[in-house]
Amino acid sequence: MMGAQHAACGAAAWVAVASNYELPITAVTEPLVEAYPRLAWLPEALPLGFGLLEVGPAAVFMGAIICAGAALLPDIDHHNASIAHSLPPMTKILARFFQKASGGHRNGTHSIVGVVFFGVVAWLASFLVITGCGRFGDLNIGAGLMAVILSAFAFKVLHFMPDSARRAPWAAGILVGVITAVVTPSGQSWLITCIVLGVVVHIVGDMLTKEGCNIFWPLTLKRPKALSGAPLVAEVWGRNGRIAIPLLGSANSIRCWAVTIPISAVAIAGMCIAGLHWAQGTWVALLS
Repeated sequence: MMGAQHAACGAAAWVAVASNYELPITAVTEPLVEAYPRLAWLPEALPLGFGLLEVGPAAVFMGAIICAGAALLPDIDHHNASIAHSLPPMTKILARFFQKASGGHRNGTHSIVGVVFFGVVAWLASFLVITGCGRFGDLNIGAGLMAVILSAFAFKVLHFMPDSARRAPWAAGILVGVITAVVTPSGQSWLITCIVLGVVVHIVGDMLTKEGCNIFWPLTLKRPKALSGAPLVAEVWGRNGRIAIPLLGSANSIRCWAVTIPISAVAIAGMCIAGLHWAQGTWVALLS
């Protein structure tokens, strides 16, 4: 999958995990039911999330942005990936470092070890909290710093910023970081979940392409020659130890984009609903 596809999947995954929103579709279903009564089973709304986390609309909205950026992190192991060009020169330097440290593309950062590494970084960041800041309560500095970097990644890869505006992603990221530090809940669980979820979504997405990932790095579990002729084994288990379930074909294939379109719709709908709830709550708080 490509960078923008990973980011969209990350945002949608956070909406699915953190929200319990539903998208009303009666404007579509009611005319159909009137014309075809047999379609009375059609739902009045489509569920967008499972509500597995107890977070408010602000955390749903900001978390979707952060998770979109986290879903780009594994590709920091490739010097020519979208994330490597997102915030030069910092990301280019990091990309070359991780490319060497993790054994090349789709190895270390695309493995169980990579998930643990990024999770530990999020865990450490979650301890950076300034308590008792008056009307602002606790300031989640660590979450804010993570949000600066990850949201800037997402904005750049999703082409919200023109390539010529090299400082714009930083400015937008700082804004997101400040808001995140103020409005998101204290505690470690939501930030760790957000970062780890984005990384896992990326790895799963890449495993659904024929290139696969070496999820057991630094081990390389090579396919035995005796199994080379077995049906489907060669496609699922590569000689280089990479595991794939190539339902989407090659990266950037038509199938990848076909899957990304409805996933992006879930992310956009969930963020819009969260934004409306957040704005409504803020307005009520200001008037009270």
